Amino acid sequence: MELGKEEFSYLEAIIENSSSSDGEALEDEDAKDQHAKLESPGQEQDSMLNEFEHASRALLEELSILEAEFEIEKSCRQQAEVYAAKVSQENKQLKRISVALLPHLDPQHLQIVSQEEGLPEDPIPHPAQKQVQELQTKVSTLLGEKKDLTLQVQELQSQLRKKEDQILEEQLENSSLKLAMGRSQKTLWELKRASHMAMQECSEVKQQLEVEQDLRQHAEVFARQMLVKQKEANRQSAILLQGVAPGAQLLAALEEVATLTRTLEEVRQQHKEQVHLLKLDLQTRPGPEALEALNEELRTAREETSRLGKRLQEAEERNARLEAEVGKLGQQMKCAAASAPESEENPVPPSPLPSPPPPPPPPPPPPPSTSPLE
Repeated sequence: MELGKEEFSYLEAIIENSSSSDGEALEDEDAKDQHAKLESPGQEQDSMLNEFEHASRALLEELSILEAEFEIEKSCRQQAEVYAAKVSQENKQLKRISVALLPHLDPQHLQIVSQEEGLPEDPIPHPAQKQVQELQTKVSTLLGEKKDLTLQVQELQSQLRKKEDQILEEQLENSSLKLAMGRSQKTLWELKRASHMAMQECSEVKQQLEVEQDLRQHAEVFARQMLVKQKEANRQSAILLQGVAPGAQLLAALEEVATLTRTLEEVRQQHKEQVHLLKLDLQTRPGPEALEALNEELRTAREETSRLGKRLQEAEERNARLEAEVGKLGQQMKCAAASAPESEENPVPPSPLPSPPPPPPPPPPPPPSTSPLE
């Protein structure tokens, strides 16, 4: 009865220890779940991390079960040792009783007993000892499996943390690249707009200059014609003044010459004013050097945009590769959790982790962008 009470109390202590370890494991798992929810960037990564947590939870539960079994087997072994000690004590007491009864026996019986004692005793193993040995071997195998599983879980968790850190770094790099690309696109758009406006102004100035040059040529031709007519009129007037008295026709010719001279002077004045305005406009407008500088800035902005686009594409590919590796690690955790109950019946050494897949080939460069300005 005393042994039964001690065994019952010992089993209760083992169950309390296993429940406390399970509670601590569940608290650790809840903390890990909250940490994963705070740090996970997307729904896919949340689902993958949840799968990892479920797999690790199953492994921890399996380990707690193994610990409980180990404690039970340990208690059984201790009880068997106590039972064996009691049996040995009883045997010693029986031997003492037999030694005390030897003087009361006949000498013939003493000779038979001495002959029996002189014979070598065959060691008969006790069934409790066999059970203890079997339990010891089973406990050693379970401890080895537990150690292998804990090492595998720790390695997978370290790999998972590394992959999560890499994913966070890649996401930060992607965000910085997107911001830089947005700024470069904004500057490129501003440069395109400025160059387009400069080209429009230059074309307008050229058209206006051509029109004014045509007007100037027409004015010069008209002025020459008027000068020739004025000279002819002067000659005719001089001839008429020398030869005859002034008449009505001569007066009309003189009036026409006067009007022509006035119009010629007005045209000359207008032409001078237009030329002066054109010179001022050409001085204020950007020259070919400014246009070349704008074109150079536009080319550099396009090159920077293409370079940032390549970097962004490479970062997205690396992020996809890391997510694929995280998925493979999740599958490995599931396989480890599934193989844990099978390893109790057939212990198999843990298989090594597969090597990561080779990186995919780099993407082809994007085609050069063509703008209407070029």
